[in-house]
Amino acid sequence: MNGSITRLHQGDGLFVNSQRLHYGYAIADHDDCSFLVVVIHPSILGEKASYIQTYWEEKFSSKMADFVVLTNQEDWQQDVLLSIQELYREMHTEQRHPNPLRLVAQALSLCATIGDQLKPVSGQPGVLTHVQEMTHFIHQNYDQKITLEEIASAGAVCRSRCCQLFNKYVGQSPSNYVTQYRVQKSCEMLKETRRSISEIALACGFQSSSYFSSIFRKQMGVVPQHYRKQVTINDSK
Repeated sequence: MNGSITRLHQGDGLFVNSQRLHYGYAIADHDDCSFLVVVIHPSILGEKASYIQTYWEEKFSSKMADFVVLTNQEDWQQDVLLSIQELYREMHTEQRHPNPLRLVAQALSLCATIGDQLKPVSGQPGVLTHVQEMTHFIHQNYDQKITLEEIASAGAVCRSRCCQLFNKYVGQSPSNYVTQYRVQKSCEMLKETRRSISEIALACGFQSSSYFSSIFRKQMGVVPQHYRKQVTINDSK
């Protein structure tokens, strides 16, 4: 988590704050573990909820704690762990369409509880803050032409330092990260919208549909049209 290691035991949980670099793995010489993952996107607040958006941006910003370890030792943490399980069950209900109102209510309740407990971080911004600012810039501008200079500027570093930080903390170059994120967003659009391949290509920052299809196939193993068919068939089952 942002350069540090946090060990979790069976039954524990972890709340990861917005725009934090993280991944999970099983300890060497131990069996693989299974864990539930719930991602809450700020879009659930709606575009007109300005007061709530302001609170969200304040509570889940880079100035607040990166994460919170959740155990059964405190009542509020138990509540959050139960909320995560309930959210996961609702998302994977056997019903064809989960109840969106219940999902939003559970997600907001979880975030409200966490928001009450998050504390501001002290001291000067660390090197990972620069990485967070650069990745955040990419997330906000992936649909536009993005240069290495612009990415570096977002993190207040030079181009060479930008590349060093990405290779060390993200595991790939800035340009590869941009491409990967664009493909990720295109997958969402292919699944959730009926927009044409050309429209999605432009909306995700690709210069042409042919280039988009070529890059998509290299990363996903299939062309966008086939990917859309696959997810449509899986969703209908």
